[in-house]
Amino acid sequence: KLFFGDGYRSLVMSHNAAAMPYGRMVADLGPFRFNAQWAQLKDNALGWDQLRTKYIGMHSLSYEATKRWTITLFEMVIWQKSDRTSARNFDLHYLNPIAFWRPIEYAQGSADNSLLGLNMSYVYKQKTKFYFQFLLDEWLLSEVKAKNGWWGLKYGGQLGLKSFDIVPGWDVISEVNAVRPFTYSHASPLQAWGQLGQPLAHPWGANFMEWVNMAQYRKQDWKVIIACHYGAYGLNR
Repeated sequence: KLFFGDGYRSLVMSHNAAAMPYGRMVADLGPFRFNAQWAQLKDNALGWDQLRTKYIGMHSLSYEATKRWTITLFEMVIWQKSDRTSARNFDLHYLNPIAFWRPIEYAQGSADNSLLGLNMSYVYKQKTKFYFQFLLDEWLLSEVKAKNGWWGLKYGGQLGLKSFDIVPGWDVISEVNAVRPFTYSHASPLQAWGQLGQPLAHPWGANFMEWVNMAQYRKQDWKVIIACHYGAYGLNR
């Protein structure tokens, strides 16, 4: 399984969904780290006896601006193995890890689902990390200005902090996550950000707000975890 981000949750890719076969490539060059991966997913919307195949491609570029600041940009695309007109299988156009995949998708005239992500973190005094994550599926400035609640504004955000040994033996984390309705979805479940009916990012999918607070105490072989989660979600996801 893959996990991207610094928090307890991830709005890009988490450990929530079932395992999947994937290939991965990582390259480091000074303060930069390039990461690319491709995976095969299954969709069970028609039942477990009619599983359908889809694929995802993800690549990211991380920049360690200073010893404290790290910034990562993500680009992701989901496409189905076949549709009514053709069998695409694994699309070789997305094998180019350093190209922008959104223009490639547009040039092909495809209906693939593209998403963008941003992750930032700041380390304070070596024991505390502040982090931020943002995911963008669809966005139109004109609809934002209209303030009419258009369903196509699909994005989510995360803000949190981790602190280690805040008191000897105690680690804490506090994190807020929120995602608008229909984020990660598409016209077909074969183009949605999911695996076997499970979300690939947050376990609630979309249309939710969550506040996570956790404290952990460690002493020798003993570990005690205290957790408090508060959340609210809607059913139109």
